[in-house]
Amino acid sequence: MDDDISKLDLYEIIGATITSDESEIKKAYRKKALSCHPDKNPDNPKAAELFLQLSKALEILTDAAARAAYDKVVNARAQAKLRVKELDAKRKKFKDDLEAREEAFKRSQTSGYTYSPKSDEEKLKAEIERLKKEGSKLVEEEKERLRQKILEDLRNGSTNNGYSEDECRCKIRWKVDADDTTNGGYDYDNLHRFLSKYGEISVLVISTTKKGRGLVEFKTREAAESAVNYERGLITNPLKLEGIWEKGKKTKQQFQTTSNPIVGGGSLFASASRYTNQNTTSRIPQGLSCLSVPDIFNTQAHSDADLENAVLNNLRRAEERKRLIEEMKAQDEGT
Repeated sequence: MDDDISKLDLYEIIGATITSDESEIKKAYRKKALSCHPDKNPDNPKAAELFLQLSKALEILTDAAARAAYDKVVNARAQAKLRVKELDAKRKKFKDDLEAREEAFKRSQTSGYTYSPKSDEEKLKAEIERLKKEGSKLVEEEKERLRQKILEDLRNGSTNNGYSEDECRCKIRWKVDADDTTNGGYDYDNLHRFLSKYGEISVLVISTTKKGRGLVEFKTREAAESAVNYERGLITNPLKLEGIWEKGKKTKQQFQTTSNPIVGGGSLFASASRYTNQNTTSRIPQGLSCLSVPDIFNTQAHSDADLENAVLNNLRRAEERKRLIEEMKAQDEGT
């Protein structure tokens, strides 16, 4: 993409003009980036590419040396197009002959001089390469500012499914002894396996400061409610899920070893009743889940496009997970 960026109209991409100053360019970038950010356009496969172009445009147009080189190339191209358009075939031939004679004269007068019509474009590529190696602190700051703005919008507004983030989040708790190195039998993988049965998970984090605590955010409210109502985790160490959407009146799971909460009472699985006797509990293997069933729908092969989409989604989830971990740490310190 770096080879092609010099051929694009960066001012048009970012929504500014060649006479715009740095503050106007930043303002135009923020407005355009908010509308095409991948997190706000999950169904647009070209959103990530457009956002990357915006970042590259901001990087070049806010660096004095890179912008000067780019403007020089843009002006040269514009003048060349204008001259070509205005000249007819006969005058164009005369122009080419004249420029060839001028070039020959320069070479004869300047020792060691080698004229290159692409020197300006090469300088621009060199500036782009420099920015690529050095990085741009300003661009990173703008990306962080944009990320915070999007998170703020999501908190104040709603997600694509009509619910805010808190309406799809659940606190997770389980018992852990102080000297238990297995964290009560739970880690990220088995928690994700237990919870993903109810729907797609956006973020899942386990507290690093307090044992036996975690937080999960589902894509839909229905999935979150189902997990709160039905998931038990390990029989030997049940999970306690608590919906965050009920402020001051939080919906909590009621844990019973005799039956699962299902319409009409009774057990969700007929075989679950044999585990209600405490004398037989010791025969239950560590790691067994009341509702653990193999996910037979995710065993099919994925295409390259699916894998690329999965990687992009994982990157976005990693950023959200990092933020949630920081929130959990702040909550733990507050309690």
